[in-house]
Amino acid sequence: MVAVIEDQRSSLLALIGIPVAGLCWSLGVWTARQPLLAQQGLDGPGSITLITAGGLAQTVALWACFSAVTWAMVRAAGGRLPLLRVMELVSRAALPLWVALPAAALWLTAPAGRAGPAAAVAMLAGLAFFALLVRQLSLAAGWGGLRAALPVAAAVIFVASIFTLAA
Repeated sequence: MVAVIEDQRSSLLALIGIPVAGLCWSLGVWTARQPLLAQQGLDGPGSITLITAGGLAQTVALWACFSAVTWAMVRAAGGRLPLLRVMELVSRAALPLWVALPAAALWLTAPAGRAGPAAAVAMLAGLAFFALLVRQLSLAAGWGGLRAALPVAAAVIFVASIFTLAA
């Protein structure tokens, strides 16, 4: 019975993990940008709609990119998981991102010297996402924890490098 409930929760997370993460990111951005939106007269319902559409698009694009890079790293490590399975694993591991993404939005927009708590929350929740994804990958591929952590770490470093270069 417990296995069925856990499987149903896991399947639900596979479906809603990334869209909810996108909504959480959007809410964080909208909250952090309230003074700027009010100053420009864009603090009505239209502003949250635009920010949510953009946030969802960004999150889904990042999910696809991160999943593809993770899949490539898994293949390089000798794994044979299909791309759609890796995308599902990333979405199932997204629960900590529901906390990390709004905290990151607040961290990125906080005035100098006031980002400490948001940064700590974002980093801790990001580490929880990493650990959960490594666990998911370990189970799916039948690997040990270290072997599963290497492709995930390589994917994180690669995607972070791309964003750093793009900024």
